[in-house]
Amino acid sequence: MERAKELLLNMPKSLTYQDSANEFKKLYACFTPMEWIDTKICFQVSNFIARNRPDLVDIGTRFAVQVNLFIRAIVEYHDDPQMILDIVGSELGCFALTESKAGVLSGLQIDTTFKETVDGYVINTNEISKYWISQGMVASYGLLIASNIENHRDARIFFFDANSDNIRKSRIEKC
Repeated sequence: MERAKELLLNMPKSLTYQDSANEFKKLYACFTPMEWIDTKICFQVSNFIARNRPDLVDIGTRFAVQVNLFIRAIVEYHDDPQMILDIVGSELGCFALTESKAGVLSGLQIDTTFKETVDGYVINTNEISKYWISQGMVASYGLLIASNIENHRDARIFFFDANSDNIRKSRIEKC
């Protein structure tokens, strides 16, 4: 925890999007993924940011996405979470769920579908763009939720390489 505190105290006050991601990766490397999902460590880091560096709200958001949406979903729902965590290492992850009708009902109204094939799965986003919060542009890996095209009830979480040639990342300009 001392290394994390030192990093947080020494982070610059004004960070670009990319610099924020780089600084967060340093913070994230202070603990293993399994240590991060420990509620005590999460609370200590969040509390330290709130009390000592409230200007680092973007780091807090990245922290919440990485630990609560990305790592925790892998640990809770994958048959072999350690295998995935070994692949991820200290890289950043994102959670790609934005659906046109979902809102706070995330996971209940999913337009993205999957179909099981002999070779694996075919995922169809049905022309829907995924809007990834906080670190989608810099994440190396991601999680995507899709429903079974056969029954639209069976939902699954898919782990993907966010730097794959099949993934297009673009920044959305503010209105």
